Amino acid sequence: MKLFTFTREERDIIPRKVSLSVLSGILLGFAFPPSPVGILACVGLVPLLIVLDETERTAAALRWVYLAMLIFHMITLNWTGGYAHMNDPYMMLAGAITMTLHPFFYFIPFGIFLFVRQRWGGTAALAGLPFFWVAYEYSHTLSEWSFPWLTLGNTQSYNLARIQLVSFTGVIGLSLWILALNVLTYMLLESFRREG
Repeated sequence: MKLFTFTREERDIIPRKVSLSVLSGILLGFAFPPSPVGILACVGLVPLLIVLDETERTAAALRWVYLAMLIFHMITLNWTGGYAHMNDPYMMLAGAITMTLHPFFYFIPFGIFLFVRQRWGGTAALAGLPFFWVAYEYSHTLSEWSFPWLTLGNTQSYNLARIQLVSFTGVIGLSLWILALNVLTYMLLESFRREG
């Protein structure tokens, strides 16, 4: 299957890309409650953006997205399987399926990001990413397939003084703010890297 094939150049930098993708998943995962370090969400996508910047092929880029989102889901959704009690095999199976399959949903915002990058360049894709992501988050709250637990705005629930804007924008507006910070941080790091 083409999704799982690598070019020779990709094979040479796989360990670095794996590390950055896993780091992105860890940062996002530990940003969610009950962890008190929700600020990690403001930089959680930066390592993944670095990987995507270094990956030209869409299939390869989506592979790194899946890895990051899988780690993210394993940290944030492990409770869905009841693994602390280990007494309900059906619940454990359902939790494992959720953690394994739900990361594919993130192909939607990142697929649009990659499409825009291919058509109009990296700057346009980065400018659009916060909007692609929150549009996905919003659409993911609308039907019986609703899955609101992983809305990025939820990461800031311990920072009550700083998140008062939710009274005007709702949690989706908070997600937009977090994504904008990720993009700005990534752009700042890239500008330092190019100058240095």
